[in-house]
Amino acid sequence: MKAKDRDQLIDDLLEGDLSEADFLRLEAEMIVNEEARVAYYDRQKLQTGLELEAEEVHRAQAEERGGFVPSTRPGKVRFDWILVSGMAALVALVGVIGWKIGQDTQKAVVAVEPVASGFGVLARERLASWKDGQVLHEGDLLPPGVLELVSGTVKLEFFNGVDLVLTEGARIEVRSDYDFRFDSGKALFWIPTELNGVRVETPSGEVCDFGTEFALEVTSEFESVEVLEGSVEWKTGTQDPQRIEEGRGLLRRVSGETEAFASKAPSMMELERAFAKAGKDRREQWQKKLNGLRSDERVIALYSPEQASPADAKITDQSSNHFDGDVIRSARVLNRWGEPFGGIDFTPTGSRVRVKIEGSYSSLTLACWVKIDSLDRLYNSLFLTDGHEQFEPHWQIMNNGRIFFSVKAHETGKGGDKHIAFSPPVWDPTRSGQWMHLATVFDGAKQTTTHYVNGVAVSMDQIPENLQVDKVEIGAASIGNWSEPRYRNSPEFAVRNLNGTMDELILFSTPLTANEIYELYQDGKP
Repeated sequence: MKAKDRDQLIDDLLEGDLSEADFLRLEAEMIVNEEARVAYYDRQKLQTGLELEAEEVHRAQAEERGGFVPSTRPGKVRFDWILVSGMAALVALVGVIGWKIGQDTQKAVVAVEPVASGFGVLARERLASWKDGQVLHEGDLLPPGVLELVSGTVKLEFFNGVDLVLTEGARIEVRSDYDFRFDSGKALFWIPTELNGVRVETPSGEVCDFGTEFALEVTSEFESVEVLEGSVEWKTGTQDPQRIEEGRGLLRRVSGETEAFASKAPSMMELERAFAKAGKDRREQWQKKLNGLRSDERVIALYSPEQASPADAKITDQSSNHFDGDVIRSARVLNRWGEPFGGIDFTPTGSRVRVKIEGSYSSLTLACWVKIDSLDRLYNSLFLTDGHEQFEPHWQIMNNGRIFFSVKAHETGKGGDKHIAFSPPVWDPTRSGQWMHLATVFDGAKQTTTHYVNGVAVSMDQIPENLQVDKVEIGAASIGNWSEPRYRNSPEFAVRNLNGTMDELILFSTPLTANEIYELYQDGKP
């Protein structure tokens, strides 16, 4: 970009007269060009200085006339602080952390290091439901406190290396990744050999581990410990600890009677195989559902990259419309089922899938499985039409984790050209690398937009009357990025490619109901 054109865009930005397309051009320039950031700083500094000087002149003239002019800036504002505030807008614009504002202030914007909370993650789950409405998905951080599994089976992985499998009816309090209280049900612990001091309290005592694999069962009638590998010490009441060796088990009844037996509990490896088989069964069930969707007349386009080779430059629309796409620079990676080449990674700059979808639709539902690694751009594309012309939709995620959806109602207008339906934040760094099901329903009859995450509605917008549309048109579009036609004669482009992987993307011509969205998530959940 020429310096003259850049400076004009900066002036338009400061005067509040910058179009959306030019804003994105300037954003891209400031991300990659330090000279552009310096130019912005200099002009911000100049404008702020002129505003202050004009205010002082105005105040002095008023005082000469004996009048009083209330300050438009509450309190005494130092010039360098105004510069810091101005530069904060630039930092938010280009995502630069710790940008040095300049020699005038010798101050810097300091990034706050993100903090997460949890001792581990939910690694695997099979038909799991939790008591008291608790909801945990695969990849979620494990909060401290009580976990009570009503049904199903889950595997928990703690950050110190401890693995734990819980089955239906298990109730455990996680105090830390070294300290647990197990109150009921069945559990299998696997603890690295180099890790000592893990303690599991039970209603009658405690189990101390020495780096081993052991199973616990607690009922209203008895408690039992089985050692599959290594050894543990089980201490109850005032009695001396009893050591249980590999291959042996000990059962203690409420009455105080004890019984030794040979261990028969399934190992962690056997449970992993059970998880794998359950995943394979779910995959086969989803394949049947997918076959039905391929012939569903409501489906505009269905992109499921399975069975593709790593070098395949095409993605097939499996609906009857055959709106096939071209894969550009994107890598073929594992999909949500762990299958090779079934997902598309949009992380490399410029990655996208180019499609052209004909037709006019009164409503639109978009649904996809996505694994986000980070939201490091202002806009992170899911599905965007080229440019943003009248009746065209835009579906993306903001850098603060909010889903963005709009259908452009007017080319121009004083009241705005579109209504943007934002969800609350649905992603933060704790969800990095975690598969999520996202869906957005634009209901043309009701003029509403509803966002869903993992089958549950998180927001619904009523579109204002002056921004309502009676149809949606797509045309040329990109999955995972944005292709702006105005940039065709320039090497510069807005950076909107998704830093992550998409599995399936399905577009429907009707507004799916909440139940249908929930079924899509449940049926397609690995």
